[in-house]
Amino acid sequence: MRVLFALWLVVLSGCAIQNDLSYTGRADVGAVVPIYVGTTRNPTNDGTFNSSLADATNYVRYDVSIPPLHEPGKIEWPLGKTPNPEKNFAVTAKYTYADDTAFKASLRKQIIEKSPVKKRVYVYVHGFYNTFGDGLYRAAQISNDFSVNAVVTHFAWPSTGSAFGYAHDRDAVLTARDSFLEFLETVKDAGASEIVIVAHSLGAALTMETLRSIAIEDEGAVTRMIKGVALIAPDLDVDLFVSQASRIGKLPDFFVIFTSSRDRALQLSARVSGETARLGNIQDVTPIAHLETVVWDISALDGIQKSNHLAAFENPEALEFIQLIQGREAVLSVSGKTLPGPFPSVAISINNLTRIVLSPESANN
Repeated sequence: MRVLFALWLVVLSGCAIQNDLSYTGRADVGAVVPIYVGTTRNPTNDGTFNSSLADATNYVRYDVSIPPLHEPGKIEWPLGKTPNPEKNFAVTAKYTYADDTAFKASLRKQIIEKSPVKKRVYVYVHGFYNTFGDGLYRAAQISNDFSVNAVVTHFAWPSTGSAFGYAHDRDAVLTARDSFLEFLETVKDAGASEIVIVAHSLGAALTMETLRSIAIEDEGAVTRMIKGVALIAPDLDVDLFVSQASRIGKLPDFFVIFTSSRDRALQLSARVSGETARLGNIQDVTPIAHLETVVWDISALDGIQKSNHLAAFENPEALEFIQLIQGREAVLSVSGKTLPGPFPSVAISINNLTRIVLSPESANN
């Protein structure tokens, strides 16, 4: 037990950078990314949100400045509370909305401005061991590094932001299901025709539970509301995922799971759960092969952090590949073909599932 506890601390020390928001009065230095946020965290006096559960969803918008010399995949945190916008991520403005009506009105304008034809909105859902700042800045980094030509929103559930809070966080995603559903409905009511969910780690568990709830309420509603889902390093039991997907029925048109056998955080999560693997580090895809999904195995890629739990967001090759496939769903359905991109990749079909793997010569194990 002591060895397991020590491993937990070592691995999770590389899972998240524990900082929070810092403000700058300068909006003229780097690219400014507006992030619309729905959060069930409670607000604090210093302009951010803590880890306690709020009575109702808070609606806010943050404008996040990306430094001019930003390195793709990184979040350049300031050393203290005072950021240098030339070098660090920073908040340039915060807007608080009295209710979801005011939030929808502002979001609707952004949708028309950013994506007038497709009216696409991305919803980022953070994972375990995240402060509010972790999730917000990651949403901004994703928007910037993936060159997202659409509005980016963020749903922030009350993670403790602590390495010791895993049990709490696994329960917290369950308490957030109804609020996340309400947030998705708010985004849809604001005029979004295409909603794409990007969920990391335990955020994937929240996403699947919420989609299941939608399907139970109205069969077929999931595909009418959600255009695509990307589960990044999902910290989710494989059998539970299969059960959830079966209850949902037809999955959204574009459903991708990013996996890595070298994800140390998921290796540890599986061990704590008494399992051989979680969905995010599954190697034998047979149990999920009947589902119409795409599994991209990024085991050959390293993240900036030692855990490799954020490799899909941090690795330059992963960033380039994901940019390449945005809006090109047909590319992922071609079996046995070498895919274009920064390194050799092959798509292999197994029943209804398409698995994308790196060619052996490109792996850096």
